[in-house]
Amino acid sequence: LNQIMTKLQAVIFDMDGVLVHSVKVHQEVEIELLKEVGVEVDSDFLSKNYAGYNDFDMFNDILAKNGKIDIDVPELSKKKWEMIYSNPDFSDRIEVLPGVLELINSLYEAKIPMAIASGSPKRFIKTVVEFLNIEDKIKVLLSGTEMQKGKPDPMVFRHAMKTLNSEFTESGCVVVEDSYKAANRANEARFKTVGITHDRQNIPFQTSIQVENLSEVNLDVLEGLFG
Repeated sequence: LNQIMTKLQAVIFDMDGVLVHSVKVHQEVEIELLKEVGVEVDSDFLSKNYAGYNDFDMFNDILAKNGKIDIDVPELSKKKWEMIYSNPDFSDRIEVLPGVLELINSLYEAKIPMAIASGSPKRFIKTVVEFLNIEDKIKVLLSGTEMQKGKPDPMVFRHAMKTLNSEFTESGCVVVEDSYKAANRANEARFKTVGITHDRQNIPFQTSIQVENLSEVNLDVLEGLFG
């Protein structure tokens, strides 16, 4: 009976589609690069099938399914980021999503540690964090590209949690994701999870809760996940 209640230890955010909308920046370049190697895709196809994937796995999968096996995937990924960074106005095309800054500020004031665990490269994460002006509030920035296993594997979330505090446990940390594959895997790994739907219907989230965006989430909502 005298079970110790776990309380909220930390919040780990995915970045693209959770804090900011930068998918357009990625997809325009991906579509162009795939077209150059003879594969036609559109943004709906990419969103539906590859949300939350790292570049390597996404390119690999699409190329394999199209019988393009002789293409240098790491080179393609490298080219993607060169194209993104060489476009001087790319940060103008990043939009901050509703409720994000309010939530980060209130968690910061409540001294709840936060991390970003994104599939994007570190340089892009840093650019976004500077754009949002939150570099003093979120100190732990991790890229799935630095992990042995990228998303949807929960390794990057575990790593973020242990980097914040080696004593933290999955059952005390909240992962916020818009990719149902990554969110569900985090849920299976015992994290509390918030699935961001963006008004998409019938997404097979198996998360603790689902919200349209972060304007529906505050400290009370997160603490409420712990009973």
